[in-house]
Amino acid sequence: MRRAGRVKVGFYRLLRYASVIVFLSFMLVAGACNSGEQQIVTFPDPNLEAAVREAINKPEGDIYKSDIEGLSSFDASGWNVGNLTGLEHFTSLTHLYLMYNQISDISVVANLTSLTGLYLGWNQISDISPLARLTNLTILNLDSNVIADISA
Repeated sequence: MRRAGRVKVGFYRLLRYASVIVFLSFMLVAGACNSGEQQIVTFPDPNLEAAVREAINKPEGDIYKSDIEGLSSFDASGWNVGNLTGLEHFTSLTHLYLMYNQISDISVVANLTSLTGLYLGWNQISDISPLARLTNLTILNLDSNVIADISA
């Protein structure tokens, strides 16, 4: 009879440890699922951030990746943007309008491979090699830039 009591206590101890392991596993999975939704996107260029806030209708507070994931088109033309950092998170974009700005470095757009239209006219762009990966482009506007080498 004494042995049966030990087995019973051992079983309940094992059940308690298993419950803790299942709970912790659930919390890890839940945290991993939510981490992408709550990723904060930052924009060093205040003019670009202002254009993004207008596009997503969010005048204040953190901008999360989930706020921009659904955008298929974004227009920051004429916003006096110089730094495109932050746009790398706009992976759903098919059209990007950045005309009439102060942009010289377009390396950020190199991974926006869903783009079919890219409008970069009237900036200070000299190196277009980052555009080589954008094989879905059907419209590319580079009017009035300072491009010397078009081999890309």
